Amino acid sequence: MFPKKFAAIILLAVLLLSNTLAIAEESDTAWVQFTFENDAFGLIDTSDNGYTNGIEWSWGHKVAHDYERLALPNWLDAFYGWSYLNQGSDRHYQLSYNLSQRMYTPDDIEIEELIPSDRPYAGTLLWEVDLKSYAAGISDNLSLTLGVVGPASFAEQTQKGIHNIIEAKQPQGWEHQLDNELVFQLEATRLYQWTYQQINDSLEFDSVVIAQAAAGNLMSNVGAGVSFRLGNILKDSYAYIQPAASRGHGGYQLKSKTDLSWQFFATIYTRYVFNDITLDGNTFKDSHSVNLTHEQAMINMGFTLNWQDWGLTFSAIRGSEQYEDQKSKPNFAGVSISYQY
Repeated sequence: MFPKKFAAIILLAVLLLSNTLAIAEESDTAWVQFTFENDAFGLIDTSDNGYTNGIEWSWGHKVAHDYERLALPNWLDAFYGWSYLNQGSDRHYQLSYNLSQRMYTPDDIEIEELIPSDRPYAGTLLWEVDLKSYAAGISDNLSLTLGVVGPASFAEQTQKGIHNIIEAKQPQGWEHQLDNELVFQLEATRLYQWTYQQINDSLEFDSVVIAQAAAGNLMSNVGAGVSFRLGNILKDSYAYIQPAASRGHGGYQLKSKTDLSWQFFATIYTRYVFNDITLDGNTFKDSHSVNLTHEQAMINMGFTLNWQDWGLTFSAIRGSEQYEDQKSKPNFAGVSISYQY
């Protein structure tokens, strides 16, 4: 069963990436990336529960060496121009966008009735813009996310469609999902390359400290962690580290196309979550909800490969309890395929 599931997922990824490349060739986009996250890739428990599936398209421009050279729409220039990221020609900058759909389900998706003790069915459809500003081992990211939670995310249709393709059990409880609600989040991240050691001409090691804060009705939290990496071309690529590595961009844009870039990484991250709409339920309406566990932690391990125009990242995540009496811990993995122009 697993090989058949895996083949179907890879076929879907190739089709979606091909479509993304066709669109990108008609624009001035410098790179594109397709990401597929699913608990079927989990290393410990592959059942549908919690965060069960995510699809993301990302695209962006080449690194600019002066803020004034960024190709920013007027409204984004007004948003970022006043911020602490605007430091003229003292830093490197990169602007990126992504469109994502994510879905969350309770532990037993074959039960039609509402399960009060388990998390709500929820889906999100999100658009995000992110600006990175970095130099001398310090990177700052500021991102804005806008979107919707509820039936308008089409998460129900996506999950049922994928389960038909891979012949998995059908979810029966989507009628209890959260209602439609517009969501937003503003997130700031600082990365600090704490240690860096060149072991030999082709092998390097570093550790990068991560600090994050986010606010919005989608989720509000503060978090910190550290990422350890072994590989090559680490000095600049630290700026692209994320707690969930499949959602980063690897820094492949900064290397020569003839160089092979490879990295193994392990990231430990903890956070305090103030609110999470997928667990707390709708903000302005009565809906299914569970008691949020504010203190959360996760470990992320995987590898990144980049050769010529192509990049590949595999990232497996295991997390702690996110709500009271959670039956199984968060466990999923993601695969990202990128292409550089």
